[in-house]
Amino acid sequence: MTTIYCSQKLEKFLGGVDKKTVAAEESPLGDWNGHSFHVNGKRCLLFLNSRTCYSLLITAILKKRLVNFPDFFRERLVRQLNDDFSLTEGTEILVRRRLWEIAICSTNNNRSVTSTMNQHVSALPHYALRFGPVDTWNDIAMSGVLNEAPVSAKVWANKGTPGYFLPKEAMAELLATLK
Repeated sequence: MTTIYCSQKLEKFLGGVDKKTVAAEESPLGDWNGHSFHVNGKRCLLFLNSRTCYSLLITAILKKRLVNFPDFFRERLVRQLNDDFSLTEGTEILVRRRLWEIAICSTNNNRSVTSTMNQHVSALPHYALRFGPVDTWNDIAMSGVLNEAPVSAKVWANKGTPGYFLPKEAMAELLATLK
């Protein structure tokens, strides 16, 4: 099962979030931390993978588009992965299988991921100056920009060694381990 841990703001926006943290093992694809915030008055959602800091950005989102949030998240993530890695049919099936069950819970206070998420959130208004208004952004392309930015977090991807890594490269390595 994949778990999406929500910040308080995302919990409030989504509603119906399980207040208990799931105690099950982390998904082979990693779990996700999500946050809701505004850029230039438009609501945005940002999700970071707990193992790779791989980002999934959704901009100018309306609550009515999130009626079945797990399906929305699954399809959006598969689109992002397909754009970044040109998934083979077999890999896409494995990814979908790993994302079949999604639990939405309160935050797990993962400081490494939260720190990286805060860096991305603080940088996004500057991207608005460069790429134009948020509601004109291509979410896939903007997620790609975030995934090409070096991060330093104590997660599976950097194997405990200090230094920076690229989330896109870390996710490619993680996808290669799927069975």
